[in-house]
Amino acid sequence: MESMIELCDIIAKNPEKFSDKIAWICGRCPQSELLLSGSPRVSRSHLNAVLVVVRLLSKCPNSTDNRPKSVMLEFIRAILASFHRSFWPQSYNNDSIASFFADFLKYVSESADSSPDFGLEIAGLVGEVVTAAVNNHDTNSNDPAISRAFLLALSQNFPPVLPSDADNLINYLFDQLAMSVPESPRELITGSSETSSSQSSPLSVKHFQGIEVSSPANDSSKCFYTSAAFILLINEVEIGENIK
Repeated sequence: MESMIELCDIIAKNPEKFSDKIAWICGRCPQSELLLSGSPRVSRSHLNAVLVVVRLLSKCPNSTDNRPKSVMLEFIRAILASFHRSFWPQSYNNDSIASFFADFLKYVSESADSSPDFGLEIAGLVGEVVTAAVNNHDTNSNDPAISRAFLLALSQNFPPVLPSDADNLINYLFDQLAMSVPESPRELITGSSETSSSQSSPLSVKHFQGIEVSSPANDSSKCFYTSAAFILLINEVEIGENIK
């Protein structure tokens, strides 16, 4: 892996000169046919190649070669399938999966920040993936430990999402938060009003009133919602799930 990272950094200095090397690395990534199959399984070499490609893209997001962008977008689409344990190499444990997601999302976020136009394409895919990850505890066919690893990595590097997806996701998280957080003793004893309960419960919706979800002034990147609200909400939902 170290040698491929070194090659990636060399290519990033002059990607047009190393078009054949880019094609070689992209060819080592899982192809569309595999990712779109009913039960995809990737190898360690597949995952290493994906990380090298997205790292390259984060360093030269405006390259005219569209193959690395296709690799990144196709793998984002495949994240839903990655919540199945069978997707991963047998040697990959939860820590290995979490490490992969952390690196992958870091490079995806950097690519989106560096290229607003490409960021729009990324944003068009991320909302569905995040919603599925948050909702994974309701799905018997997936492994919740994998989706939690994804959400943890997401809290460190949150790619952009579309405004409509952001609204839907925040509403969904608020609903989950309301169901996950138990009533405080004061509420159980006194049946206090909504105002007093919001003051007594640190996990109430009032807790988030100071958070604003905004986008930069640049019209081409209006999909770039801040991740702060999502991170706080996801963490609160996780806390609620753990204390039920």
